[in-house]
Amino acid sequence: MAAVFGAESHQEVLARSPFSRIEVARWDLTVNRDLDSVIGLQFSSSYSTPAQLGDRKDAFEHDLRQALTAFNPGGTFDELVRTEAIFATRP
Repeated sequence: MAAVFGAESHQEVLARSPFSRIEVARWDLTVNRDLDSVIGLQFSSSYSTPAQLGDRKDAFEHDLRQALTAFNPGGTFDELVRTEAIFATRP
């Protein structure tokens, strides 16, 4: 994994520590969501909760529903969920 904004990666920090034996495991999972699930997921984000949106919530939902339907009229959407675990032990 690349460093972000000049910061070191977790692996780089661990490599200098007593826990320098590093193993990385990765899993990919494709999650299929319907239109209502995608909208519900969007409402769960801190910047687009119904409370954040206030009286603009219905307009936001309408516009989001329209955009998603235009993107995929079938109303199903695949999301790739990538998980990575770093295991660090002492040599």
